[in-house]
Amino acid sequence: MTGLLASIVEAYGELRVNKGRILLSLIGVAFSVFALTAVMGAGGMLGGALLQSMEKSGGRDTVLSLQPMGDMSFEVDEFGNEIGASAPSDDLTTAEQDDLVLEQIDRLGITQRTRQVYSDLRIQTTQGVQTTAVNGVDPAYATMYRLQVGQGRWLADSDRHRLAPALVVNQPLYEALG
Repeated sequence: MTGLLASIVEAYGELRVNKGRILLSLIGVAFSVFALTAVMGAGGMLGGALLQSMEKSGGRDTVLSLQPMGDMSFEVDEFGNEIGASAPSDDLTTAEQDDLVLEQIDRLGITQRTRQVYSDLRIQTTQGVQTTAVNGVDPAYATMYRLQVGQGRWLADSDRHRLAPALVVNQPLYEALG
């Protein structure tokens, strides 16, 4: 018991003599912990923002993009090297192409898919008929590309049963429509 009391008295004596040095040491430790925490937090936030930005433009990590190549077919050897183009293959209808893709999607176990079509559309506005770009997608597009609607709601699977097609428009087109 005397040893414990002697240690406390000695520590108090050292604290009175070296209080400036001890205070500066404590401030230095506190500042270094703060700086380390701030740098790690900022790095995590920057990494998350960069990841979200990349996912908005290119889709999430495992987005598989299939694009029709027209009516050309290629011959490949047993090693996967391209030998050359052959005669045009039989033309497939859009429904047949969709069926082939859906069959492969089911085979691979893919749970979300979306089709995407770019086109121009003529729309009657208050200023007359104007041409606007249209991007046609399926409801899963918003999840796959981290798209959030500012007002209203995004497309739903139940929209296919509506008598009029559902649309998601940007603010300038909405104002032009009146």
